[in-house]
Amino acid sequence: MRVLDKQGASERPPVESQIKAKIKAYLQKRGGLAVKIHGGLYQRDLPDILYIEQGMHFWFEIKRPDEGQLTPRQSRMLSTLRANGANAYVVTSVEDVERCLSEVLNDRFIP
Repeated sequence: MRVLDKQGASERPPVESQIKAKIKAYLQKRGGLAVKIHGGLYQRDLPDILYIEQGMHFWFEIKRPDEGQLTPRQSRMLSTLRANGANAYVVTSVEDVERCLSEVLNDRFIP
């Protein structure tokens, strides 16, 4: 997905908030519970979205495809979640999320 700049002349990658909105909308269509983590004092370092479907929990840290990098704290948190049995992923698109869910839930959601 590309976004035209204000002059409409060239394209630039979407900002992270646009990607988050698309992913959250996709997850809500699937019918599970999608919760945006706001990252305040007590939620700092948790991935951006917690999603629950069929009794399974998924954590998604969302990054821009061109320049998104995990901070060391985010990387440690994802490792901690995985070490405790969580499904935790770094994703850059709805397609990434769909692949992650399909691997675990053995399905393919078609909106």
